Amino acid sequence: MQKVLNTMLLAVLLVCLSGCGRTDRQQDAVFLEEQTDSAEEAPDAEEPGVWYVEINGAVKKPGVYPVKEGCRIFEVVELAGGFTKNACLLSVNQAEAVKDEQQIYVYTKKEWKHQREQEDSKTEPEEDGKVNLNTADRESLMTLPGIGSAKADAIVAYREQKGLFQKPEDIMKVTGIKEGVFRRIEEFICVTK
Repeated sequence: MQKVLNTMLLAVLLVCLSGCGRTDRQQDAVFLEEQTDSAEEAPDAEEPGVWYVEINGAVKKPGVYPVKEGCRIFEVVELAGGFTKNACLLSVNQAEAVKDEQQIYVYTKKEWKHQREQEDSKTEPEEDGKVNLNTADRESLMTLPGIGSAKADAIVAYREQKGLFQKPEDIMKVTGIKEGVFRRIEEFICVTK
């Protein structure tokens, strides 16, 4: 009986000393493998980046939204509460992939019609090569000295909100355009109705 007891005690001692059959290196390898597995399972390790996209116009909740990389415009529209009832669905390609820092504008049906009319009027020749303040698009306005994208947008917005310019001097009613800018562009602009 003593012999059996000594054999069992020796077996238990050997198992304890051997680390259940693993060497220290094997235990370290298992630990590292477990750490690697848990890192791969971490949500941020494999997820695509977060982008920020701004959407304005005919949507229910305009604003800036965080989206996942590879997101489509229709998903941004959903985040913005969907289209308003007067939105022109032709004005935006809902299947288009978005880009980080992209700005999306959804036109109303009225704005879209006005945009089409402006594009049609671009084919009309301007008076003596001058830029017509009442029909020029943003790009044409930006050809004027001292008129960048912000001032061109302000001119178009003024025209849409207040109506056509009656005389070239009326451009000074646009925010950001004072007499100095007017004097620089005076010889390059005209007003026809």
